[in-house]
Amino acid sequence: MTVADNPDKWQDIALGDGVLEGLWTNPVNGNSLAFTESNNGVMTDVNGDIHHFSYEVSDTGFTTDIKKYACLSCTEYDSLEFEVVAQEQGKIRVVLSTDETETVMNLTKTVQPELQHSYFFIDEPSSYYGVGHLEPSADKASLPVFYARIKGKDFNSTAINTQIEGNQLVLSELSEDFYSSFHDIDYNYVDLFFTHYIDGIKVLAQTEQGLAIELLHHNDLKAESQGISLLNPSELEDALMPQADVLIYSKVDKISAPALATGASYSGRFITEATTVGEEEYLIGGTVLTLESATKATTHIYSPKNQQTEERTLTLTQGADVLAVNDGTTTTEYSFFSNGEITWAARYFAESESYLAYPFMEVDTNLASANTLSDVIGIYQHQDAFISLDMKDTTNYMWLHGGGFGNYSELFDYQPSVDDFYSGRDLWKLDEQGRIQFISSYYCPTATSYDECYTETLATPEAMYFMRSLRPLHSEAGQTVFSYSFAVKSGASDYSYQSLRILNKVE
Repeated sequence: MTVADNPDKWQDIALGDGVLEGLWTNPVNGNSLAFTESNNGVMTDVNGDIHHFSYEVSDTGFTTDIKKYACLSCTEYDSLEFEVVAQEQGKIRVVLSTDETETVMNLTKTVQPELQHSYFFIDEPSSYYGVGHLEPSADKASLPVFYARIKGKDFNSTAINTQIEGNQLVLSELSEDFYSSFHDIDYNYVDLFFTHYIDGIKVLAQTEQGLAIELLHHNDLKAESQGISLLNPSELEDALMPQADVLIYSKVDKISAPALATGASYSGRFITEATTVGEEEYLIGGTVLTLESATKATTHIYSPKNQQTEERTLTLTQGADVLAVNDGTTTTEYSFFSNGEITWAARYFAESESYLAYPFMEVDTNLASANTLSDVIGIYQHQDAFISLDMKDTTNYMWLHGGGFGNYSELFDYQPSVDDFYSGRDLWKLDEQGRIQFISSYYCPTATSYDECYTETLATPEAMYFMRSLRPLHSEAGQTVFSYSFAVKSGASDYSYQSLRILNKVE
């Protein structure tokens, strides 16, 4: 039997603010739409994939701009227009219009199901991840707000711990003090001090593929910063506005510890406590584990400041679920996760009940020695998710010009060309070992080569510097995993660290 729709019975439905808030499901195909007070939401499709959208309410319906969350290369929005034509308690009938078709569907107001146990990453391409988890059996959750930029406030690998009550996350008061710089009416920089509060977390969706939440937060101006006349008072007003951000996470699986082969080398981060290399304070490092036996391995820490490498011997204990690494003073246990494409080795932080995960794969320690100048010149796209939430249409690039100038990190809303730029902030070179070396040109403004700038900078007692080194470890389909070393001197800070970075060569 075929039942024809009867558009004559459609009504003019007046939608007001807040009418759509909540979770709506299409019983026919299982798709769902979750709307928030902040005119943001998420759409869950039949595959369980979660997509972010913004929406606007009109007199008779709403329009959405749907886009893959934090996609570093997506610029096209899928704009959809919905007209609400009938309504009864807990149900709305909508007509979805595109340029070519009209589809009639019913949406039913539903309650978010109880949360299920899972591990997850923030759904953004990255060189390393905070690993969150939901544990309903223990009534607790840990949510990484990884590189989610709050206005005037950065959370880097911060984990928010909450209690689970059925399908809700219950958050005790969480606050942190910070400061931000503004211009006063005399054009002087002034630091204003704030307290940042996280006010709540709303679960928008959980599927087999991931999790979506809305993070509610605001800033309060501390008493000592009140009464200052600013050049642009609206900047302060913006900083004090309540904020609501949609964060989407991808599910990952906790897996058994991979078998390790004697003589092979693996990527990760294996020096987890502060150490010294020569006279340098090295906060963390050791990006390659080379096995000499089942219980013994070596790792190396490279300093871009003194351009030297130091070897460390490590003791291994391989278990079914964890790999324990002892550097002589500290034992660190690594758990392993997989997103179906890459295996990640993750260190657990008990105080935040979260993990920090780095790519774990067999690598070629001789890969750098095959580099030539023509191999490395070009444009690279960073896989580092530190782009702010309100700048998701921009992409972070590294570019290397053949003349020795370049930039390690620049944000663009288009793909730049290596020939578009000639004089950058940084100078670079390919050293004898095939490493890409960067140095900021701030203290060598007339230098024309890396070596000239390096010599001038270290000869200047008051110099601040930023030195970077990238050594390729694994390359596949244009994507390269680098051992990344960084040395900084700025004010009272003078330290180095070593980590992993993933970049895609795009030109």
